[in-house]
Amino acid sequence: MLGRTSTKYRRWRNEMRDQSEQEWATPEGKSQAWWHDMLFDHAYLRKFWTNFRTLDTGVYRSNHGDAARFGADIDRLGLKTIINLRGASKAGHYYAEKELCTAKGITLIDIRLNARKAPRQQALLDLVDALETTERPVLIHCKSGADRAGLGSALYRMIVMGHPTKDARSELSFRTLHVRKSSAGIMGHVLDVYAADTADTSLPFRDWVAQNYDRERIKASFRALTWWQR
Repeated sequence: MLGRTSTKYRRWRNEMRDQSEQEWATPEGKSQAWWHDMLFDHAYLRKFWTNFRTLDTGVYRSNHGDAARFGADIDRLGLKTIINLRGASKAGHYYAEKELCTAKGITLIDIRLNARKAPRQQALLDLVDALETTERPVLIHCKSGADRAGLGSALYRMIVMGHPTKDARSELSFRTLHVRKSSAGIMGHVLDVYAADTADTSLPFRDWVAQNYDRERIKASFRALTWWQR
């Protein structure tokens, strides 16, 4: 009984979320997307809670705002680029962000990370390249601005600002609602494994990802950690 109800619920939720861009552009599609964002993507929380922080001159991080909030951010900060760590999707919030960036002449870079899974190698390489080369001012965001945006922010500090990994790891902290001892702790575990692997070398993060990164090893070593070791 509960299993069937859960399956129906997920199907209904996914039907509300997944649309073509043409479907979303209709009044009915935008209404459906709005309800999905409010009910299932918790957009109502992000109307007022932004998780916004300044990392560097012209470099910012936040959670995923709606078009009105991001539009105001673009104008206020003079943004040239947005790095979306949720990746491209069939959800209304993505189409709204894409439409806004097109209208404002903003470069939108979509890189898909999962807050509770080890990143894929190519996604990490794409993220490093984006952090090194994108036009500023730039905003880095995920959904809540805690885990994926935390990893992106830590990497920016390591790669662009030259901060030690230990210091940069502070971007993954409870002050932005990152819970290290949850499954999202795997974001920081990537940095821990990099630090351990390169303790006696000066191998840059990008080279480590290209040469030595093993997603299965990251997942296995994180699973092996006890709750209090994370």
